[in-house]
Amino acid sequence: MKLHSPQFERALKRARKSAIKRSPELKREARRASRGFRKHYSGSMIGRALFAGLLGFYAWTIVSSRGNAAAGLALVTIWMLSWSFSRAQSLISLLYQSGDLSALSFLPIEKPVLFRWELQKYFWASVMSLLDLIAGYGTIAVYLNSPAAMAATIPAAVLAWFTMHALVLFCASRWPRFPYGAIPALAIFSLIGLGFAHLGEHLADALHTFGIPINVLLPTGWTASVFLLFTGDHDWTLALLLIPIAGVLSTIPNSLARLRAQYDFKEATRPEVSDIIPQEIEETDIATSPSDERPLRVESEAVEKIVRQNLLPPPAPWHAPAWPEKLLWRWLTPRERILAEFVFPQKIAILKGWIKSFRNAGIAVLLALAVGLRSPGWEALILIVGLVVTGFGTLLKLLGSGAAFETVNSSGTNMPRYACYGIGMRELSRLLLKYTAIQIPLLLLLTLLCGGLIAHFSSSPIGVGLLLALKVTGLVAALRFISLTLSFSSCTNDSSRFRLKNIALVIILLTAIGTFLVLAAAAIFVPDPTAAWIMWAIALPNAALVPKIYAWFYNRNWFDLMAVPRR
Repeated sequence: MKLHSPQFERALKRARKSAIKRSPELKREARRASRGFRKHYSGSMIGRALFAGLLGFYAWTIVSSRGNAAAGLALVTIWMLSWSFSRAQSLISLLYQSGDLSALSFLPIEKPVLFRWELQKYFWASVMSLLDLIAGYGTIAVYLNSPAAMAATIPAAVLAWFTMHALVLFCASRWPRFPYGAIPALAIFSLIGLGFAHLGEHLADALHTFGIPINVLLPTGWTASVFLLFTGDHDWTLALLLIPIAGVLSTIPNSLARLRAQYDFKEATRPEVSDIIPQEIEETDIATSPSDERPLRVESEAVEKIVRQNLLPPPAPWHAPAWPEKLLWRWLTPRERILAEFVFPQKIAILKGWIKSFRNAGIAVLLALAVGLRSPGWEALILIVGLVVTGFGTLLKLLGSGAAFETVNSSGTNMPRYACYGIGMRELSRLLLKYTAIQIPLLLLLTLLCGGLIAHFSSSPIGVGLLLALKVTGLVAALRFISLTLSFSSCTNDSSRFRLKNIALVIILLTAIGTFLVLAAAAIFVPDPTAAWIMWAIALPNAALVPKIYAWFYNRNWFDLMAVPRR
């Protein structure tokens, strides 16, 4: 079965135009429809191309300032590794959560055809990653003015692009439940961080020091290591990395076969459960089931007895028996408790997640100590990488929003789940702010430990590490306001139309969020302690102002709580 036929589309368009030309009534109707038709334009392709240009610009800057091609290639390596995780999440979402699956499931389509259709969409969506590689490798080759590197840019970019897809297919086919989508934020923040002078210098120095190890150890850097051979005098043993590259590429058929075999898209159904019968109900009131396959049911008289005698079973506990959940439950109002059960339908376990974060931090410390015994000087890098990974996992728990912003498809539009039940922005924001606030003591304890460890491994005063931990705690907690605003904005059409109020909203929000990011970076990296703390004190209320600005537009009904399909 062919799901898309350009020939059929062209023939249908010609037939439509011919029918309109023959009928005056259809001509008048077409003119009326064209006057009310508004074409939607998407700037995603332009924005994506700008990101590729930004990557090439920073690669050029690092190579020109440090005189080290490996440092610029290491930036491209880290970027492509993070983008690989994003592509893996995109592939899994397309296969099992694509918007057209609900419509295609009603058609007599075989699963292999549906699999090929979604896989084809994935490959077309990842073409821009090839532009990233060409921009990164090409700018370095142009700066070095090396004809050999210029000639090798396109082949190296294509080889790295296929290697990235081999890694994506390998990971998605074997670990489909891994939270790949949380990791690309590391590359985005790092790329933005290069724009700040002090922070950019630190990142550039790290890439200069560890450029070759990064390219050799990370799979997305193996092609970059081979590309180094064309940029000047380097160790020709790097050519041996073509062997693992070939090994990774050889896994593509097996990964595709595993994905195809595991692909089983169908409607999720649950078996019908039996009635919950209180102990006070006698066995004679229970209806006997004619078949063992049918669930157990009680007679109508027994139902009336359960209601009259108030024998209904108590509701299941919403929270785990730990002190953060108990404190949160006591803090919530009766209305917020009901709302919390809607936002977090599964039993929430705050302390359990934080125990995992402390465990991961401990593993990072032990790994850094073990590496330091073998290779002194590497323990700081291993510790920072481990703590960054732990930090992103912690952010997911701290800034979680449960099921409130999950979209529900209704008559061709996607609406947030909270909007279907008359839940306002103010009360939902207050609940999620309380959910984050109850975790701040745990966040402070984790950041103090991490700050002390980083200060110890970097031979800095412990007090400096602890003060840095206090700043990070406040800034991370302030991110809750930013994430709330972006969560509400992602479920509306506030930026999909070119109107004055929409443009004003986008400009004001980008200015406020950009100001917070600049102040946060200055609070951490400005050398003057007094100025840094002043910036920190200004950044916190600035973040709290962002959702208030958005609420002013939101409460005036200036946009819809739905994503209308593009025409």
